[in-house]
Amino acid sequence: MLLGGRGEIVGQHDTAESYCTGLKRAIDQAVLPRALKSLFYYNEPTIQRLRLARPELKTGKGVHYADLLERYAERAKQRLGQASGGKPEPELIPPEPVDKSALLLGAPKRVRDPEHLKFINTQPWLIGGRAPVHAHHLRFAQPRAMGNKVSDEWSVPLCFTHHRALHTVGDEEAWWVEKGIDAKGEAQRLWRQSHGIPEPIDVEESKAAIPDPAVPTDAARVPPPPLPEAPNDASGDAAAVSATLTAPAE
Repeated sequence: MLLGGRGEIVGQHDTAESYCTGLKRAIDQAVLPRALKSLFYYNEPTIQRLRLARPELKTGKGVHYADLLERYAERAKQRLGQASGGKPEPELIPPEPVDKSALLLGAPKRVRDPEHLKFINTQPWLIGGRAPVHAHHLRFAQPRAMGNKVSDEWSVPLCFTHHRALHTVGDEEAWWVEKGIDAKGEAQRLWRQSHGIPEPIDVEESKAAIPDPAVPTDAARVPPPPLPEAPNDASGDAAAVSATLTAPAE
């Protein structure tokens, strides 16, 4: 289903190839950069779904159709911006806000939290504690979107030297693995810390801390009954035993 710049349905497509052709045609028909951005706003969930569900959907040069559409739209955006000559765009009726995470082909929310980024900038670099640092967004934490960074919750402190180097690396996730750092785990820890969220409880540890009701605790244990005391005068018993052993057999 192809959506227009206001979220309206402008085309029904039975195949992924047909959908991509329709979206390319819609990009060509856009006359304002804002209209182009709005067009991608509504169609981004479907583009991300194509990237995940149809990894084989590539050109002869090995470029996925989703990447091709994003590049094509970016070039169109630059072309429209140059054509406008910096003139302000006419006012458009803003579309109704849509929570894209609630759509049938939902897209992840991208939270913007300047205070959290300031907190990240006060933390030491994850390797060696170097400072100063820069809040780096983990690009692999969420699906890519045209012109949009991942959510601020997926940020970690990164020194300036490694920050520049990391932007030249093709596979960022592999770069972190090579450094021996769980970058997403660190980002989640820092997010909880800056927002006062308690650390998650380990399930196995919590199970060990809960007593088994079938096993009584020390306070609930009933002491065993005392052993019967031995008689004070054992001479009578000893005499009876001795008499039995010395008695003549009949």
